[in-house]
Amino acid sequence: MMKNVVGSIILTAIVAVIVGLGAGIYIEASRARATLESVPASPIVLSANYNKEKNEVVFELFNPGVLPLTLVDQTVVFTPGKDTKEKAYALAAVPLGVALPGGTSVKVHLALKAGSEELKPGDVVAGTITYTHPLAAGDVYSVTHLFKLEEGK
Repeated sequence: MMKNVVGSIILTAIVAVIVGLGAGIYIEASRARATLESVPASPIVLSANYNKEKNEVVFELFNPGVLPLTLVDQTVVFTPGKDTKEKAYALAAVPLGVALPGGTSVKVHLALKAGSEELKPGDVVAGTITYTHPLAAGDVYSVTHLFKLEEGK
């Protein structure tokens, strides 16, 4: 009889520990998710490539957050290298209106000024993407990525 009581106590303790760990993991996971949802994520530029045929720089943007971002507009600032004849110029903001769901990526095409010569090695294009976050009503954020055309690309 004593063995049954001790066995029951040990079994009950093991079940209680397992249930307690499960409840603790669930509560912490819920808190971590709520924290992640409340922190506005910033898009990350995964890659930048120059499309010579279309005379545009293509940025691949990734949203590491869980909430969607809205890409509002883009601005391109061009700085010429030593091999180009173009002067430095900036393009006005061009509306995008692209939704970027959490955990996904999208390609944004930043077209250079119409009629300008193609990029030469050493040219730098600064692409600025302006975006909004659903939890920051009225606030506008931006991310800028410098793309320098390297020799042989």
